[in-house]
This record gives sequence, structure tokens and C-alpha cells, in this order.
Amino acid sequence: MQQNQAYQYIRERLLSVYHSDEANAIARQLVDYLSRKKILHDDHIEKSLSQLINHQPIQYVTGEGWFYHRCFEVNPSVLIPRPETEELVELLFKSYKHQPPKKIIDIGTGSGCIAITLKLLFPGALVYAIENSQNAMNVAQKNAIQLGAEIRFIETDFLTDDIFKRDEKYDIIISNPPYIPAGGKNNMEKNVVDHEPSAALFVPDQDPLIFYKQIAKWGILSLAESGNIFVEIHHSSGLETIAVFEKEGYSARLLKDMSGNDRFIIAAKKGKS
Repeated sequence: MQQNQAYQYIRERLLSVYHSDEANAIARQLVDYLSRKKILHDDHIEKSLSQLINHQPIQYVTGEGWFYHRCFEVNPSVLIPRPETEELVELLFKSYKHQPPKKIIDIGTGSGCIAITLKLLFPGALVYAIENSQNAMNVAQKNAIQLGAEIRFIETDFLTDDIFKRDEKYDIIISNPPYIPAGGKNNMEKNVVDHEPSAALFVPDQDPLIFYKQIAKWGILSLAESGNIFVEIHHSSGLETIAVFEKEGYSARLLKDMSGNDRFIIAAKKGKS
């Protein structure tokens, strides 16, 4: 099947479950992927369409997620990389490009997209990545090898007290932790709720800032005196999350993403912001 013919066919099939713009974008991505892999055949098209019509994200269908101009392997064990998280990395890069950090740690690395990108941006830095899912760790390790980034992986549950036994000091602590209250599932798209890993997305309604509280407490012990914490947050909880860091003795700044939503916090020990 020719590319244009395949695109039109896939698009028409997807219009039964997706809005026009979304169907167009997904059809283009699928045709591009199948063409690059030289598998633009009826059987592959039909198999992919079956998954897409069942609301499986295109990134899981192709096994590819793009982040900061690089292709990362993704599967349902890891969160699909988002543009907002690219903004977080870009914010950090602009802050440190003239004075590269020596030691970085990424909390909840998932696919490894943050840690790997930072290692490639700052080749001289030691980059650590924490992850508690073995399946996600396998994906991150594979991505690190494929993209030529040396990452020091740590398999642990960041919410346990074991993390406080580490005596390393980091110039940067960065994280895109789970931050969506579990009660918000009903307002989210089916392809996200049904297919992406819940543990990477949702937090208890009764304690939605649980990860930020742990990051703030641990950072007091583990952040270098001149270092910074960079985190992505829920757009509706900016002031509450700022308060978490200020309570622990940080000076913190709240920044917006390109859509104008509260999205990032940079925190430093007081007197160092």
C-alpha cells in the first residue's frame, strides 16, 4: 500500500473514535513508523488499527516516544514522555549551560527520558536515576544503552525511609513524580487511564503532595549547598506545593508552562536561590 493511500485509509478508520485533528496526527505517526520499519502492509496496518481503536496510545502501538528530539523506547510499563517535561529539562539546561552540574539525580525515572537527556546535555556529570518498578527500570536501562548515556540506576521505593540512608550530595534533584489525585481519573482521557501505568500518574486523594513532601525532606540532607530542586507539578496545586518546600526551609519559585499553567517549581536552600 502506498503511503498516501495508507494514510487516508487509517485516518478514515480512526475518525470513528477520534476527533479529526487527532485522527490526522495519529495516522501520520503510524504511516511514518510503518514506512521507516518497511512494514507498511495490510496485516501490520490492521493490527495497529485494532489497538488504536481500542484507545491504546500510538506511542505504545509503535513502541516509540519522542523526547527532546530523541526517540525513546516506551511500553505500558512507563509513562509516555510529555512536552511539559521537555520544558522542565529545557528550564534546567538554560539555568546550568554556562556552569554544568557535577551530580544529578532523577527521581522516578520511568523511561529514563529525563536522566538520559540530562546526561547527553551535560556529558561530564554523574547522573543517577531512581525507579521502583523493575519493568520500568528495564526500559530505562535499554534506552540508556541505545542512546549512549551512562546512567547509575538505583532500584528503590523513594517513599520509604531507606532513601535517607544515602549520603550523596547532588547539584540537581529533578523529578516529574506522580501528582494527579486519584479522584481525577473520571475527567481524563480513556487512552491515558486505561493504558498508562497508574503508579506513575496518580496519588492518593487524601495526600496528593506525598512525593513533594518526601523530595523536600530528603533534599535538605542531599542537596548540595549551591544546588537546586526542579520538579513538575499539577497545574492546580502550585501554591500548595510551594508551601511544602517553604515549610522545609527552601526558597522556591513557581513557573508556568507554555500554555500558561502553573507547572514547575525550582527550590533551593534559603540564601542560595
